[in-house]
Formats: sequence, C-alpha cells, structure tokens
Amino acid sequence: MQRKRRGSCQDEPFTDPADLFDTGHGVIWVAGYTPGGHPFGIDAEELRYSSAESEPEKGWARALEAIRAAVSHLGLEEAEIGRVRWLGEGLSRRAFAARVDTLAPGWPRVLVALVPRGPSDERGRESVRAEARLLRHLTEHARDYRVPGRVAFTHMATLVCDHVEGFPVDLRKGRSTFDPIELVADVAAAIHRTSLEGLDWLPGSDTLRAHGEERLRELDPLTGNEPAEVRAAMAWLSENLPPPEPSRLIHGDLLGQNLLYHPERKTAVIDWEYARRGDPAHDLAILTGGVKRPFQIADGMARLLSAYAVRSDREVLEVHVRFHEIALHLSHFQNAMAGKPGAEPVASVMARLRNLLRSVNAG
Repeated sequence: MQRKRRGSCQDEPFTDPADLFDTGHGVIWVAGYTPGGHPFGIDAEELRYSSAESEPEKGWARALEAIRAAVSHLGLEEAEIGRVRWLGEGLSRRAFAARVDTLAPGWPRVLVALVPRGPSDERGRESVRAEARLLRHLTEHARDYRVPGRVAFTHMATLVCDHVEGFPVDLRKGRSTFDPIELVADVAAAIHRTSLEGLDWLPGSDTLRAHGEERLRELDPLTGNEPAEVRAAMAWLSENLPPPEPSRLIHGDLLGQNLLYHPERKTAVIDWEYARRGDPAHDLAILTGGVKRPFQIADGMARLLSAYAVRSDREVLEVHVRFHEIALHLSHFQNAMAGKPGAEPVASVMARLRNLLRSVNAG
C-alpha cells in the first residue's frame, strides 16, 4: 500500500480552535452569542460524530466510526480521538490514522484504520477478520519482525490496528544506508520460517505444488486464442510446477511499501491482507517483479536468492521464482484484457512478458 503524506482533501474536515469554547462542562462549537456575550452552540463531539454519520461514503468518516468502535472495545471510554488523517492507499483499501489520547497505560497512541474502497460485504468482513486473527497470532509468536497486532480490531470490513514506526523500504540498490536485498531476504526468510502451528484455519494450499496448480486454474481462461507468448507461458508453467513440499506462511504482497525500516527496531511488516499458506517463491517473485534488473542491478535475482539461502531453512531456486513471476504477468494480462480498473495497457504487459520469457529461456 502506498503511504504518502500530503495535505489531503481525504482528511477529516478541520475545525478551527477559535470556533470552540470550553464551558467547563464540555466543549461546544460556537454558533453565536447571547446579548450578554455568553457563547452558545452545539456539543463539539456530538457535532463531529453526527457530521461523520451524515457522510458515510467518506473514508475518514468510516475510519472514525471504526476507531471509535475499537476504542470502546478496548475499554478506553475516556480516550480522546484526534483528527482523522489520510495516510495512503492501495488497490483495495485506504489507510487513515488518528491519535488516541488516553490515561490508560500501555496502549498505542496512534491507531490506523484500513478502510475498503468498495462496499462492506460478507466476503470482505470475513477476509478482514482472518487478517486480524493472523495479526494477533503473529504478535504473540513472531520474533524476527514486527506486526501491527496489539489491537487488530475489526468493524464491518474495516481493520483497526496499532501504528508501527518506520519508513517504507526503497528496493532500489544504493538508495538507502542499508542493503535492501539483505533486508528483504532477512524478513522474507523470517516470515517463511514462522510455524504454521495454530494457523490451520488460514486460507491457502497444503503444498507448494498445490499452490502452483491453483495458479494454473486461475489462469485457465487464457487457454484460448491468446497471443503465442501467452500460450508459451502457460505451457512453461504446466511443465515447471513447484515441488510437492509442505507450504509455508507467506505474506502475499511483500513490496517495499509494506516493509517499514527502523534503525533501532526490527523491520515491521504491514498489510497482511493476502497472507496465506503457500509457496515462499511467490513472495520472492513479488519482490523481483519479473523485471530484467531486480533492485536495479544486473544480478538482482541471484543476489536475492543467495541472501535468502543463508537465512532460510528451505532452498528456493530461480525456476521456482520464475514460475510465480510468469503467473503474475499472466494475471496482469487477464486484468488488462478484461479492462479492470487500474489495469495496465495490454501492450505494456505483453512487452514485459516477452522479456521475461526470453530470460527464462536463456537460463
């Protein structure tokens, strides 16, 4: 999920402190003054929440409603919720944050609400409940990376979690004071080492091969009259299925913006929306993206696999990563042909697929 801060029209509307007055019994929004000069008006909190209720389509309003529900669930009745601000957005959700001031010790001072872009249906609610359950589990059991799971509360299809400090990782080599390849290899291996004990409810497949076969089924509509490159890619996938080894926990969207680096703490991993039991090579394929120069260096793939190998308890070969790179590109082709919102032009997808097939065949 992209997280960019700017003055945003998606923030909760600003209330000028000059329009507020503390009566000693509460704060009011001043509507006017009596002949004697005493202010009168509407309770500021009631006005705020009624404004949110009157604009339920606004992301900030849905975020405020969810954060209020989380604060109540946590028993922080005297907590004050600050102004809701937009953090960023991805393909399926928008992120908002608000400061929470409370006298209760040990609670996060900032809560984040991940608001779905579309309507709140049962499938979305089920998905976000699973994500919250996973975050709570990882908060207790993950030792080598941080997750925002101290709160992990769901309201409808919105996930409310604690804010974790750090800044998104720039995966381009030489852009940071640390080696991004070493960092992502370390985090990926740690995630994939996480025990699946207690996670049998998590969606996914039992083996790496079953994950690969699932990808083929998802791509099955492409076995018609598509370009020769698409047919060749499908044939290659069928001939290079992953091995029948047990699945591992995978993140499913291991991009730089979902890894938050902190110089004094372990790297945080956020946005577990697509987490599942599956093939670790899928996470590495997300990182390499099927481009010619992953991390903008000539030997990016080899460097990643080498760094991963010394940290992982299971070997991942280049052919395993290539399988998921090709599957991802074919998914992009599917989306482009279907005209889905945000899909890339077909020509761009095809150009990258040709380059990827050349790399695979050259190897």
